[in-house]
Amino acid sequence: MPCKIFPKLNEQLLEAIPSKAEAKFYRACLKHLPSNFLVLHSVSLIFDGKMEKHHVGECDFVILDPNSGIFVVEVKGGGITHNPEHGPSWFSEDKYGKKHEIKDPFKQSEHYRFKVLEVIKQKVLGLRKQNFPVGHSVAFPDISAASLGAIIGPNRPREIIACAEDLNNLGDWYSKSSKFWSGKNSLSPIGKQLIQEVERIFLKPIFAKKSLSVKLKDEESERIKLTDDQARLLLSLGAHDRVNITGGAGTGKTVLAKKLAEQFTNQGLKVAFICYNKALGNINRLHFYNNDLVNASTYFSFFENLIGEKLREFIQEANEAYPNADLWQILKPFAFALALERNDFFDFDAIILDEAQDLGPEMWMPIEIIAESTKSKIFIFSDTNQSLYSNIDNVPKLSPPFLLHSNCRNTKEIHQEAYKDYSGPIILPPPLRGPPVNKQNLSLITEQCEKLIETLDMLTKEQDLNLTDVVVLVAKSENFNGNLKLLLSIKSKYNFINNESPKSNCVRVSTIKRFKGLESLAIIIWGLNELSEAQRAELSYVGVSRAKSLC
Repeated sequence: MPCKIFPKLNEQLLEAIPSKAEAKFYRACLKHLPSNFLVLHSVSLIFDGKMEKHHVGECDFVILDPNSGIFVVEVKGGGITHNPEHGPSWFSEDKYGKKHEIKDPFKQSEHYRFKVLEVIKQKVLGLRKQNFPVGHSVAFPDISAASLGAIIGPNRPREIIACAEDLNNLGDWYSKSSKFWSGKNSLSPIGKQLIQEVERIFLKPIFAKKSLSVKLKDEESERIKLTDDQARLLLSLGAHDRVNITGGAGTGKTVLAKKLAEQFTNQGLKVAFICYNKALGNINRLHFYNNDLVNASTYFSFFENLIGEKLREFIQEANEAYPNADLWQILKPFAFALALERNDFFDFDAIILDEAQDLGPEMWMPIEIIAESTKSKIFIFSDTNQSLYSNIDNVPKLSPPFLLHSNCRNTKEIHQEAYKDYSGPIILPPPLRGPPVNKQNLSLITEQCEKLIETLDMLTKEQDLNLTDVVVLVAKSENFNGNLKLLLSIKSKYNFINNESPKSNCVRVSTIKRFKGLESLAIIIWGLNELSEAQRAELSYVGVSRAKSLC
């Protein structure tokens, strides 16, 4: 059997090696050296130099003999010229007779002999205190034995030089050269076991998949491009004062709404930025915190703060007109409308309303009064999923709808899962590909909890995902407190918090309804199978579409 030589090169690869001389020596090693030898070709080294600088070098061949030691071979092709009277320079001569200046191959071989020994002893603990034979030599595969007389000298004995004929019986040449370096010293051989350790350390296979965290960062860059494409719609909106903008989950409605608000404030306009969801309202308020021209709030908070203490008398009047009516869906909206009819509260140049599909019929009364009594710009953003949002028909028709037709938040796989029960205008899936949505059907809540922790371990330990990028959403709101209590009671390294806003080193836990309008790189949805079919369709659409890359 031939010796073990690395890297493994077939004839085609050997022909492609720039140095034909190295290819000749490689073939000679493979053909003539024993099977228990380990040969390393083209060994790159990084080692410390003077003044704390690191040096990079490469030696052509390192031969490890279990019955002897380590042998470094420098290979030089073509002819060789060196005349001390003309200086220290050495030259190789190619087949065309052209000379190329090279380093002194013998000094080079001697230098790497010690460097290879130093590096190997650093890496292989068992070799640090062991003394074994170490030698160096130079091979000239293109020079015959008859021409070696011009090379042999006091510091260049014949025993450490291999010529063209030596390659025909490299085993014999190696034995003579090895014996020369061993001399009369009774050094211990390096041994088979330590050579295996060298092989394990220096020839360790590399299997490194692209890290998920890096992949997700790349996806984020792509999403920014997609969102910028969607933002071109702003150019079209500039010629209109009152517009309906529609799109499915992930089409960038909230992103465009924010950019529109920023565009208006750049023109010096005062903007009311209103949404339905409380958590989204908090995020929006933080987004515009330093912009005095934007009042970002939820629907109810906006009108309550706008009207102030006078709201009480208007709610009382509304209650007299509609006794026992729902406070949030009827009484408060009616009170807002009464206040706006009788007072000049509204002093905004533009109103931007997000999540319009969530507003009930009576909740539009104050918006319609604003539209009729002011010249304010009005832009209404709503979802197109007709199978879920019955309130879509209540949205005022300010213009033919501008449709956002491309999902720019999710991966294609998440889009397909979120949109499986969707009914409405066609929303194109994103080009980004990702892993499939991972579904687990576990009946016991303790099993579900264990799986949740296991998933967090996978995302954070194996895939290096930041905890702030992972959100746990409880599907059934009534189960939220119990599920959170269970998470907090188990022994784990994770700090679970009841919050929608990111916090360092914490895993956010919320409900699908509370997290509506928000997003995260990774979403874990807990308990969809506990919902009715109708609830599951709605909350699956909302919850799954919150996940940008992993669900």
